[in-house]
Amino acid sequence: MVEGWKQVSDLSGTLEIEVLLYSQDSDIRLAKLRRRSRTCIHLSEPLFQALSHVENPQGVAAFFPKRKWRWSDLGPYVLYAHKIQDPGNLGTLLRTAESTGLFTLVTSPGCAACYGAKTVRASVGAALRLPLLEAIPWKSLRSRGFQLWATTHLGGTSLFQARFRPPLAVLVGNEGNGLPGRIMDEADHLLHIPMGSGAGSLNAAVAGSLALYEVFRRERGHE
Repeated sequence: MVEGWKQVSDLSGTLEIEVLLYSQDSDIRLAKLRRRSRTCIHLSEPLFQALSHVENPQGVAAFFPKRKWRWSDLGPYVLYAHKIQDPGNLGTLLRTAESTGLFTLVTSPGCAACYGAKTVRASVGAALRLPLLEAIPWKSLRSRGFQLWATTHLGGTSLFQARFRPPLAVLVGNEGNGLPGRIMDEADHLLHIPMGSGAGSLNAAVAGSLALYEVFRRERGHE
């Protein structure tokens, strides 16, 4: 479920709304959304608030169809999210990947759901637009020819010195444990983000976003 006027309106420009929920029928923006919806349901204010996932709902929400993506939709630059647990972090990574215009996303088994309400909200709708595959073992990337760049807070190649060549996958690990040893051992490259003294590690979404934008910068020829 996607909530809020901006997100629902933005997504309705490219995707048909399967079900539109609203609690106020006097808003002039509603007419356009109703024309783009298969089913419209008016709810009382208390019922809408009970169904809402946000503290201060705006009175409009929508259900959109999930896109069915294939490997051929992904392209040569992939972000691999390994068992990310926080939907907010996954949503941020989705939003960042989309903003590069370069990366798509693959998640591991046991990762937060890309189409969960909190993830979709944190992604500002990117989860419904960006090509992605869910619950894919990391070895599938290797079998399809991707070079594996495993992010780590210790050792490996500095992000600023790495030489990226597609097809490649940037692997970001779990918030608490990072990437497991078996992935680190079999990755083609280990990648760390230089930090000032005293800093232990970066948030998973921040680390992944920095790595994606450095690849994006190189791709644009700004080495």
